[in-house]
Amino acid sequence: MLDYENQLLLDTLDENQLFIFAKGITTHNVLVNLFNIYGNDANLVFVLSASSSEETYFLEKKGKARVFSITTEFNPNERKEMYSSGGVFFITPRILVVDFLKEVVPAEKITGMVIFRGHNIIESSQESFILRLYRTKNKTGFIKCFSYSPTSFLLGFSRVTSVMRSSFLANLSLWPRFHSAIKESLKSPDSESESVIEIQLQLTEEMQEIQSNLLDLVSWTLSELKRLIPALSDEDVTVETALTKGFEKIIRAYVDPVWNTIDLKSKEILNDLKVFRLLLAHLTKSDCITFFSVLCNYTSYEAGLKSTWVLTKSAEKIVAASRKRLKPFGEKKESKEKEAVESSTLFDPEIHPKWLALGEILNEINTKQEDTSTEDSENFSCLSKTKSIIFAQDIKTCSVIRDYLAHGKILTLAKIARNCENIKLEIPPEIVMTLNSISRNDKVDRGIVGGLSTKSDKDDGEDCHNVSKGPTEVQFTLTQIERKYEDVEFLQSPVFIRPLRTFGDREAYGVSETLDSLRPDNIIIFDPDLELIRNIEIYRARVGVSQTIRIYFLVFRNSIEEQIYLTGIQREKLAFEKLIEEKANMVIPKEREGKDELNQDLWRDPTKASQTPTSSSGLSRRNMEVVDEGQQIVLVDMREFRSELPSLIHKRGIDLEPLTLDVGDYILTPDICVERKSISDLIGSLNSGRLYKQAEAMGRHYKKPVLLIEHEQKSGSGRYKNDLAQIMPKLQLLTIHFPKLRIIWSPGAHYTSEVFHELKRGKPQPEADQALSIMKEATGSHSTSKFNPVSHGFLSKLPGIDSKNIYTILNRVDTLDELCAMTEDELKKILENSKLAGVLYAGLHTKLLDNAAEEASNSGKQLLNKLLKSKTVPVKRK
Repeated sequence: MLDYENQLLLDTLDENQLFIFAKGITTHNVLVNLFNIYGNDANLVFVLSASSSEETYFLEKKGKARVFSITTEFNPNERKEMYSSGGVFFITPRILVVDFLKEVVPAEKITGMVIFRGHNIIESSQESFILRLYRTKNKTGFIKCFSYSPTSFLLGFSRVTSVMRSSFLANLSLWPRFHSAIKESLKSPDSESESVIEIQLQLTEEMQEIQSNLLDLVSWTLSELKRLIPALSDEDVTVETALTKGFEKIIRAYVDPVWNTIDLKSKEILNDLKVFRLLLAHLTKSDCITFFSVLCNYTSYEAGLKSTWVLTKSAEKIVAASRKRLKPFGEKKESKEKEAVESSTLFDPEIHPKWLALGEILNEINTKQEDTSTEDSENFSCLSKTKSIIFAQDIKTCSVIRDYLAHGKILTLAKIARNCENIKLEIPPEIVMTLNSISRNDKVDRGIVGGLSTKSDKDDGEDCHNVSKGPTEVQFTLTQIERKYEDVEFLQSPVFIRPLRTFGDREAYGVSETLDSLRPDNIIIFDPDLELIRNIEIYRARVGVSQTIRIYFLVFRNSIEEQIYLTGIQREKLAFEKLIEEKANMVIPKEREGKDELNQDLWRDPTKASQTPTSSSGLSRRNMEVVDEGQQIVLVDMREFRSELPSLIHKRGIDLEPLTLDVGDYILTPDICVERKSISDLIGSLNSGRLYKQAEAMGRHYKKPVLLIEHEQKSGSGRYKNDLAQIMPKLQLLTIHFPKLRIIWSPGAHYTSEVFHELKRGKPQPEADQALSIMKEATGSHSTSKFNPVSHGFLSKLPGIDSKNIYTILNRVDTLDELCAMTEDELKKILENSKLAGVLYAGLHTKLLDNAAEEASNSGKQLLNKLLKSKTVPVKRK
């Protein structure tokens, strides 16, 4: 390990801290050693908030250590047995919080907690709930949080203090790129400075014009947005920050609380801003045909009806410049040549400048290798194994680079043009014939097997063969090019192309693992990425002087691509400067770590946040309230632990009992059952009819069914304002069909927890056995299409009929007249329940009117009997 990794490992073992690292500063070697230290039967350590790729990586590196992954495949008894055996367990917060509440986890025997993505810990998060349960029963175990997103702490007021308080940590450890240990570890000798070659490319005239007009649109959009939404900050919302990847989080932090007050024009501008950012990204990343195809999707007639920017002069200039890139005007050759040459000029789009630069780099690598092999012919076999790797942003870019290196620029652009559905370009017949032949035989020198493997990899030695065992999911390997082109010559050494992201996500430690396995001699950075560059820095420092590595860095000068890269570095530096200043002025109370009873975050306070204790001792006041009211219990469905409401209910002094409930989500009392719905879930449940069945089940088994509609504060519930107007009639029909159903509109989880506490005040506690006795209703196990819907609905309203026995009657009785003619004994045989049969018989045969009214309604009865005997409304469809 490097020096900074050794120091980090000692710091990690020493104290409970919140570690914040700069992007690209890898710590996987430190964590592997940490898990190996605690991975034995004498320790019990839980790892939370790890991604699936991170979990897979550490399980592969565990060696002989006891490192496991806990999923829902293990039942509670199996999990309890595994916990008692000790080790390091990767587990989801939902499973662990349920195990804590059910006392499956021996809390007093836990050695510690390791939490990834510490910047996401807030007071109502599942991680904070787990740590609160953990610190209540265990005062000696450690807590260690890791965060690799320093810019996330720029959002909100005193974010780092809030995270440290929610995670019960008193120490903050900052690891920026300019940290003395990291700076000294990654310091390269003066001789290696020449091995880093930055190639600054110039945008073409058309690309410069497109970029200029897009920036004008972004500037105008932001000015209009600030005018319409005064809540936006001038410091955070700028043209520079609008180009970064985290801009959507910044906008969401300001806009979501006031989304319901934003007019349609502001929402339209926000959508236009996303389009501009997408087009700017495609301008430098994609070729001219792909960019024009994306542009056509947002400048079509249908898109023009939704957005007004399409009608501006800047949009016209963008479209004109994009068309000019497809077929430049005024560049026809004056000399008359053969027909083949003349036909080829019909298809002459603009070549991406990075493609040409990439070809020159590979030619230079081959030339240097040939010169070196000529000087020392004895080592030619070793030099021929020189490997180069190209890092691109995504899989699509890697595929395009591979086609360009294998088939040349014209065929690659022709292939892209043929695959675009929304634009039509004239492709010469001879190029079409060549593409058809390539598509039939394009299985040479290309493979996607286990990450990195091709037929020719076997000839490249053991090093290339071992790369196929790497963790990368999708990679392309190009080992030779059969023909010579004017832009790329014959390659004698293997060239590997690797995406940074697979299917929209970055693979955990994939770049570091690829570099360690492949050990390339030349690294080409096609798309600038801060995290990638720092991974390469760490790899060079780890290799040291044993290997000479040449790095080629491709970037457009004075472009959006360069600005995004520099802005990312600037924002990260600003984040660490603020964190250093906040750390210097931070006041940490002694009881912050929760190792005694003085930490107020461990108190379960049933009072509202706005209220203050009136007695002299706040602690005694809270304890008296809990004792006076007795221990309260709420039955909670297992699936509800994905939300933040159970954590807040527990914080108010109410015990939670996790169960698998078939009816309702929360059982407050023996009579009150609550079905919680978010706005999005409410819309889906009403449209699908699922809420109707849930309300029917709650009304049958509980006296006071409640529908709780809770606003989603994270995603902004005001976004569903138009949908709520459409579903309001369905909600009204629901209340008409179920008069006992009560509806509670809650602005958030905090308010809901207060409502639950008031509803339970003075009421008896629910019993788990009673809730579990309510079996899941079999409404979905029968096909209702073969029954008359009118008769089915009438029969379901009769007393003694429920969703279980209704299908028994429908299958054995042909008409309603036959049902009315049955005796009580016959109904008992069908229903197999004497009580329900008696209720149904009494409901059908008990007189509703007295004798006087009966004589006055004889004519109505005769008409009803005639209708029942006529069989015009059969129960079963013929």
